Amino acid sequence: MNTPSVARTPADLDSTRLTELLRLKGVIGAGCEVASVRYQAVGNGMMADSYRFSLGYDGDAAGAPRTIVGKFAAANPTSKATGTQLQLYLTELRFYQQLASTVDVRTPPVYFAEI
Repeated sequence: MNTPSVARTPADLDSTRLTELLRLKGVIGAGCEVASVRYQAVGNGMMADSYRFSLGYDGDAAGAPRTIVGKFAAANPTSKATGTQLQLYLTELRFYQQLASTVDVRTPPVYFAEI
């Protein structure tokens, strides 16, 4: 299965894209798809822009998340440059990809994480 391309903005995560990502992760099966997506900004991140996505499904969505949070590089050019230069985006990504499962801290489930 191909690795999906990186979503740069919340608008990149439409129902087709979210269906693909959740299937790739094994969260929903072939008989289910994301039918509706709404998102709104949450928090006041200094280095990133975060959005809460509310998802509606067609089909058997038992165990599928009704909401997820997407985190994106900051739209503000100065914030984005700072996060990039200090490797903050890469550090957080690597934590979730490589360390989160090895430490005794509560973390949210990760459905997709790429830069």
